[in-house]
Amino acid sequence: MNYYQARQRESDKRWDWTCKNDDQVWAMPPCSGHKDGHETAEQAVLHFFSYEAEHLTEHEIAADTQHRCEWVSTVDNQRCPNWTTKWLEARHWGGHQFLCDEHRIPTNWAYLNRPGEDAGDYQIISSY
Repeated sequence: MNYYQARQRESDKRWDWTCKNDDQVWAMPPCSGHKDGHETAEQAVLHFFSYEAEHLTEHEIAADTQHRCEWVSTVDNQRCPNWTTKWLEARHWGGHQFLCDEHRIPTNWAYLNRPGEDAGDYQIISSY
């Protein structure tokens, strides 16, 4: 199993987004290759979240299966009335949303999946 989370480096007490498997830990994109690290676990998680939002993939299901757009207006808190067959998905973050053509953009996905106040404690466990 792979355990992804922000971890503090022993060498300089800076934080990276990392993967741990069989007691080995290594920095993962976007933190791999960046020697400066982050001041906090929250910053490392947010860096990873931004990276995921920049690398979303779009998927489509059969045209005879429709889902209501999951966008909720930030102005009046009303859900979009449109239906769609397409969604955006992040590779690791786990969030995927059915979003209509108007709302299917990375910034809307990021808004719907933004980390909570305890972002520094965020962890992903996967078998790949």
